[in-house]
Amino acid sequence: LLPLEITDHESPVSYHLDNGCIRQPFGFTADNVLFEFMISMTQVSGWCCIRCEETDLQYGNNVMIHKGRLVVTINNNAPHSVVFTRIFLPGKKYNVSVSYIRRAKVVQMYVDHELVETKH
Repeated sequence: LLPLEITDHESPVSYHLDNGCIRQPFGFTADNVLFEFMISMTQVSGWCCIRCEETDLQYGNNVMIHKGRLVVTINNNAPHSVVFTRIFLPGKKYNVSVSYIRRAKVVQMYVDHELVETKH
């Protein structure tokens, strides 16, 4: 992993298990948010945090995987938690984008640059 002090939004950040877990302070307040990441998992059981705020998971803005499904939680949104139906398989690489549009209360998931699901 690169130290946060020298990274910008274009720098790659690795969450590979061999790098261990490094605390990354994170939070946002915005009308529109886009997360984009490459993911390849060795297993899909349980929970995996992709980008989680330092607050309690129940109240934060988070992007997670649970049992192979992408879960997005957005504070002060209704519903607070969005679970996509697409299941990610272990051993396969995916390019994933998650778009949140506050006014429309829409969360969209793109996989390999194709829109695969929209949640309202």
